[in-house]
Amino acid sequence: MAAKRLLIISNELIADRPEGVPEVVWKQVEAADEVRVVVPALTSRLKSWLSDIDGAILDADTRMQELVGDISSSGHPGIHGRVGDEEPLQAVADALADFPADALILSVHPSDEANWRERGLGEKIRARFRLPVTEMILDREGRVLSVTTE
Repeated sequence: MAAKRLLIISNELIADRPEGVPEVVWKQVEAADEVRVVVPALTSRLKSWLSDIDGAILDADTRMQELVGDISSSGHPGIHGRVGDEEPLQAVADALADFPADALILSVHPSDEANWRERGLGEKIRARFRLPVTEMILDREGRVLSVTTE
């Protein structure tokens, strides 16, 4: 059964969109009635500790607008986006508080390139929220390395 409400948490954009979007991901987006895009403002430990997150918020906002624009241009009417908390798990919790999604698509970096807060994020989301998660691993250039879905 297709998710009526789909939440996308994006820490990286696919470089060659829309052609490079995996079919399993694109089908979920097309089938959903509503899609919410949340892009966490990923920071380094030092910048987080110093509350120097303005640059991360601007970067996240740019990624969010691009992704929402890509999905909107495909003709999807129910797409909205926002910048999320610098802690990705909190960004998911905040999004689900006002957008009770049926499924989640997550794009993260491989563990050797991951931001300190995105390591193990897929497992944390599954354990805490009990949602079906499609997880895309993307390198820093936006190339899809793998996709797992449940």
